[in-house]
Amino acid sequence: MANLSVSTEMPQSLDQRKIWFTNLLMLGFDHIAQEDKTKVHFCKEMFGHINKKGTEVILHYLFNRLDSHIAYEEFRDCWPVYDKKQEAQFRKVCSNWMTRISKEDPESKIPRLSASLLMSPGGERFEQLMLRFTAHVLRVVCMREAKGEEKQVYLSSFVTSPASLHPSSPSSSGPHLLRRALQCHIIRHSQKVAQRLRLTSDLHDHWRQFVADQVKEYRSLGRQKRELEAQLKDASTVLSSSQHESCSGGSTPAGDRARKSKMKMVRGYWKSLDEFLSKSSHEREVVGTVARGNANKYTIDAKDLHFQIPEAVQHLYEAKLREGTVGNTYEGGKLNLVSLLQLWNCALEVMRDTFRECEVPSFQEESEEMKELLQAHRVNLATSHNLRASLMEYQQSLQASPV
Repeated sequence: MANLSVSTEMPQSLDQRKIWFTNLLMLGFDHIAQEDKTKVHFCKEMFGHINKKGTEVILHYLFNRLDSHIAYEEFRDCWPVYDKKQEAQFRKVCSNWMTRISKEDPESKIPRLSASLLMSPGGERFEQLMLRFTAHVLRVVCMREAKGEEKQVYLSSFVTSPASLHPSSPSSSGPHLLRRALQCHIIRHSQKVAQRLRLTSDLHDHWRQFVADQVKEYRSLGRQKRELEAQLKDASTVLSSSQHESCSGGSTPAGDRARKSKMKMVRGYWKSLDEFLSKSSHEREVVGTVARGNANKYTIDAKDLHFQIPEAVQHLYEAKLREGTVGNTYEGGKLNLVSLLQLWNCALEVMRDTFRECEVPSFQEESEEMKELLQAHRVNLATSHNLRASLMEYQQSLQASPV
């Protein structure tokens, strides 16, 4: 059997373009949906020229895959990017985060990031940065999603440069690493396919149960429909026969009794309705008031109400005031009517106790004198009326005289 050999001699820029874009797709980046959303073409040659919009979308996605919680906090004020200020803040966050990664994880091999590289994202240097960064994110995500012994199957080191794919590379085993990367990718997607199959099976089970319930309900409704049609047919027959008898002028004792029974039942219904209307007149009036909008027509306004606690009430009920039995008269700058009513009750109690202590005076001694004065005033009143009548007559006579 002839030996098949694969040539690995290709331009380094072409290799790193394929690798970083493949890493991005393995991380679950949906370039078709993003193209429809952002109107930016995502492909391996997209950084052959300066591409700010595509850079922002890809970097935001990679940082979210790396740690979604930290990404939400970091990009909260600068994503989505709408203006120059947010664009500068976005570049600053990306630069600081990548610098932090390179310090905390030397295996990431992320190169030192300059501000000009993010201001003009494009060219071979930026493609090398994307290659290192996507490889780091892919390694972190795979190790995070691995469980138990699967971590031993995952890559001990990821493809971070085109030279690592060459069979003679001392840092890796070339095709062996690529085979392991494909194994990781296949395992992850196999888990997703199994999850989707379980979901599809559950949906089919729910659908079959739903269809069975609907068929059962349909049969029950059909049976009820047939029963109602039979009752309607019987009622139509009885109605037609009764109409025929009424038109013919004939009547039977059984029909008379049925009519009287129905009339009695109708009278009972009318009587019950009248009783209900008479009993619920007050409630209907309340509902009508609310419906007409007169429910809140009158309100209690205590803004101009000024009061002062009497010294007697304050002295007698000082203990209650201190204990808090009576609330504050002002709460939130407004008069508390409940506390005011409690104070009024205290004042009324003081008046009641005072009236009980004092004796009611007797007017028996003054009654005789008052009667005499009343009689004298009545005589004076009659005399005044007579004098007024005489003066009126004298005035009329003076007006009638010619002089």
